Amino acid sequence: MALPLVACAKPLTLTVKAPMDGATVTTPSVTVKGNVSTYKATVTVNEAKVNVRLVWRKEYQASVARKTSYFERAVTLIGGENRIKVVATLGDEVVTKTITVYYPPFE
Repeated sequence: MALPLVACAKPLTLTVKAPMDGATVTTPSVTVKGNVSTYKATVTVNEAKVNVRLVWRKEYQASVARKTSYFERAVTLIGGENRIKVVATLGDEVVTKTITVYYPPFE
């Protein structure tokens, strides 16, 4: 009996590179930067759609370049605690990351 081969799709992944969760900043805005496993995904930052770009990145330990799907978006902060929600969607897959950034209120 022969079984059909079925390709296993890689799961959707989302990484927020900046700012770091729990960071305290001294500027009234931050740029949220990160990667998603495919440029075909839809990414939002605090419900605002973000363009995902496919870029080549050279590996430091090797002489090869790899494709990566990159996004960034500026977010205006309020004094105190700011929760930033990043969501990646591809078909039925949804991945959510929430980070908190602190912007001390100035008196």
